[in-house]
Amino acid sequence: MKKWDIFERGVVFRVSRGLYLTLAILITAGLLGSLGMFLYSVSPTMKGAMPDKPTPPTPPSISVAEINEALTGQDTTKTVAIQERPPMEPEDEYIPPDVDPELRKIMEMKQQIHNTYFTTEGFPWDSIFSQVCTNSWGNHCFRWQTKETKSGVSSLIDRGMQELNPELSIRLLQNMTDLLALAPQNDNSRYIAVRSIVDISRAFNEPPQIVYDEIGTLLRGGTAKTEAAQLTPPTDEEKDLLFNVLYGIKKGDSKPTVLTEYLRQWKQMAALFPADVREEALSIAWFQVKYAHAEQAPAMLAAIEQTVQGLDEAQRKDGLIVYARLMSEKMRSAQRQYDREMGEYNSAVGEREATYLQKKMKKTAYTGKALYGVGVAVGGIALIGLLLGLLGIERNTRTLEQLLSLQMQTAQSASATIGAQKPADAEAKTEGAQFNNRH
Repeated sequence: MKKWDIFERGVVFRVSRGLYLTLAILITAGLLGSLGMFLYSVSPTMKGAMPDKPTPPTPPSISVAEINEALTGQDTTKTVAIQERPPMEPEDEYIPPDVDPELRKIMEMKQQIHNTYFTTEGFPWDSIFSQVCTNSWGNHCFRWQTKETKSGVSSLIDRGMQELNPELSIRLLQNMTDLLALAPQNDNSRYIAVRSIVDISRAFNEPPQIVYDEIGTLLRGGTAKTEAAQLTPPTDEEKDLLFNVLYGIKKGDSKPTVLTEYLRQWKQMAALFPADVREEALSIAWFQVKYAHAEQAPAMLAAIEQTVQGLDEAQRKDGLIVYARLMSEKMRSAQRQYDREMGEYNSAVGEREATYLQKKMKKTAYTGKALYGVGVAVGGIALIGLLLGLLGIERNTRTLEQLLSLQMQTAQSASATIGAQKPADAEAKTEGAQFNNRH
């Protein structure tokens, strides 16, 4: 037997059995691990627990004792300054480009308001114009220009409809007609009413129907919760007060729903203050709720009413000013705390999202690795199978060679035995023939 055959049988075949078995086990484990990694990579990525979102600051409560303490020894007349509304800037008169059916209706409604409520010539229907010097030297004027110094009702209506489409313009004129019928029956009061109605529409960029409806309810003497049989119409002074306050307060930063809630508390709020400070006090009360949500406004107004009722009537306006200052300070403090909490909340949410994205990216990377591992494992199994097949063929070939060699040796031995027996038989036959001849 050759040395290579001895080495192959003693070393290679024995080592190959354990080696291939070990490789098969490792490749199978790698395949199972790759499949597990793939299943993990395609599984849904779960986000962590959502942090609790801070609640927005609510209007704090202010007691009567706090107001009385602040009023003691303090001059509150300059604490809050109510800024008067600046006069309206003159604008070009709105001229319709064509007379279509809708525009005709608008012109007819405007003419009806003129004929019904403003029959006096000149102001308040027509604007007041004055000659203004625009170029002068010393006491001599070189150029005079006519300018509108006080807008009349016609000009106010045109400005109110300037940015509205025909449908909204008709709505504005219809509400104006209805409310003028409830306003005090004199030119000055009607002028104040028209000015307020137009200003409300321009503040909200459209005629807010819910606000006009609530104004009509107040002018009829009721509130949202008043039965029709219990209506007590307000006096002309109270109606003028309503329109003056509605014109004086700034409404553009608020919402019609908040103004509606303010009007629903109007009668109760107005009754709390003396007549000489009522307009200023009601304006201050509006400033406390103008930025609130419609859901918060009723509670805020009720808190103001309850607090003011606990003060002496002579101190109620000053007390309301102090209330506004304390409310502002507490709301700023609460807002700062809320901003800090929102910062922490946003940071936690951002960290949660970053962790989620990191996990997702890691799973995406695992997908490629898992598929690569599966491919390697399958290739390894195929390679081992091929090598085992080749080794099996080689082993069977060597076994056949050994069998053939053994058979050839056996045949050669048999041939040698037969060749040795033939001379002996011939000699035996010769001796037998000689023996027979002798005898």
